[in-house]
Amino acid sequence: PSMGNGETIDICVPLDTSGSITDEIFADFVTEVRSIVENYDDFRLHIWCIDTEIYNPQVFTPENVKDLDSYEFAGGGGNDFPLNWEYMEKNDIIPELFVVFSDGYPCGSWGWPDYCDTIFVVRNEYELIDAPFGTTVQMIPQNKDFNPYS
Repeated sequence: PSMGNGETIDICVPLDTSGSITDEIFADFVTEVRSIVENYDDFRLHIWCIDTEIYNPQVFTPENVKDLDSYEFAGGGGNDFPLNWEYMEKNDIIPELFVVFSDGYPCGSWGWPDYCDTIFVVRNEYELIDAPFGTTVQMIPQNKDFNPYS
């Protein structure tokens, strides 16, 4: 996402917590989310974990962003991406920015392409995966043995 210091953003970020997500990957996701919001003077961050359910939905602002460091992993099952959009629709949330952090292995559909602009941040240890809609950003792991182009 483009960063604009001095701006305000209302952002939703689901974190994939399916069985293929390790604690290390989850921690990297949270670190990236914090980096995004800290580039804004003001923000409202809706964040939640998702596998086959929505877990631990919370809202962070500049006043409580330090608590984001202790945001807890919940889940560990499959991954039902459409639940993200169902959750937003049910709660009357239409974000300015919707950023999905995942390893790119949804169980079925990637979600609703027409609800809002979507960015998929995909961290995959084995291959480059592009979402079928929205914008895909590759989050390359720090593993020096990883070569997605081989």
